[in-house]
Amino acid sequence: MRIFNGKVNDRSGPDELNGGGRFVMSRKDFVPAYVRAFKDGVLQERAEQAIESLRSCCVCPRDCEIDRFNNKIGVCKSGRLARVASAFPHFGEEDCLRGWNGSGTIFFGWCNLRCVFCQNFETSQFGEGAEVTAAELAQIMLDLQKTGCHNINFVTPEHVVPQVLEALVIAVEGGLRLHSCITHRLTTAWKVFSGWTELWTSTCRISNSGTPSIAENILSPAITPKPRAQ
Repeated sequence: MRIFNGKVNDRSGPDELNGGGRFVMSRKDFVPAYVRAFKDGVLQERAEQAIESLRSCCVCPRDCEIDRFNNKIGVCKSGRLARVASAFPHFGEEDCLRGWNGSGTIFFGWCNLRCVFCQNFETSQFGEGAEVTAAELAQIMLDLQKTGCHNINFVTPEHVVPQVLEALVIAVEGGLRLHSCITHRLTTAWKVFSGWTELWTSTCRISNSGTPSIAENILSPAITPKPRAQ
């Protein structure tokens, strides 16, 4: 395993990173955003608020306002616990994410969208996988770190943001120190994730420009958020 040692002219790092130290940081000096948030008590507070919000869920723009805390099911088909379809070192991600040992990818089951072109249809629409407690999800993160993965990569986490935060608190207590990255699509999740993750890999699913009827046909039901009561 090659680890950058802090010297910008060192051949163990990509040539593109030679920027006078502007674009690189040695691993020993790196402190993940969520660890800083944990030390300040912010992560714990945000996790508690997020879990409590499940009682009238508005985690995503669907705004179902159902009681997921007590396992009532809305559009995303997820209740109190997150469902994990798979977790493994992923070598199919971009080079900057997979590195030499893979990206520690965690695929979550179910989804709040209904994209007919979804490449993970069995996971997103059939609910492939099993429900896990916060402690079990935290252990998955720690196992990926122990395997040697360069990061923790949450895939399709919008509908389980509260559960991820809850597990992350436990994982930090257990020694998690990898940087985190998010594959996301919705601004609601961004507001919650902001401040404790280092990298976003945004995905544009659909554009309404010019032909709104196409968007209406391939997303069912429509993703347009319902207006909230004033």
